[in-house]
Amino acid sequence: TKQVSTVFALNVTGDSNEKGYIRELSVEKFFSGKPYADIELVFGNKGDVYMRPYGSLTLFNQWGKLDEMKIEKNIFGLMAPGTLKRTNFTWGPQDSVASLANMGVYRILATLYYGKNSEYVAKESVYFVVFPIIPIAGVIMVIVAVFYLLRRRKKS
Repeated sequence: TKQVSTVFALNVTGDSNEKGYIRELSVEKFFSGKPYADIELVFGNKGDVYMRPYGSLTLFNQWGKLDEMKIEKNIFGLMAPGTLKRTNFTWGPQDSVASLANMGVYRILATLYYGKNSEYVAKESVYFVVFPIIPIAGVIMVIVAVFYLLRRRKKS
């Protein structure tokens, strides 16, 4: 047999406990060879009311804010009390090209708003490093070759 159910949300006067938190913010790879990140975000509802969190993921590099991804209310949906919801995001194209200009430490800041009037905020950060090994290895090989040729030239 199949069952169908629905949730009716009612506003009832009285005390309520609106308590949300970011349980996990992580990237798949701490070290990456290119400017690309698979991001996982888990939000929890510790309160006693339903909530719809929303907000943004902001990406920073060593020179400041680089990018921002919106987290709409429908991403997590209506969260029941005592539940966790997990969602994934991707920053940057998977086939992005590694270059020395992308090298550095990146920070992702998750900011989620929740509550009746979006009066509460949960924030969490995670870091990852872009270290393009192939371009760096190429530069090192060129430097070694130049030193080798200069040294060989001095001997002759």
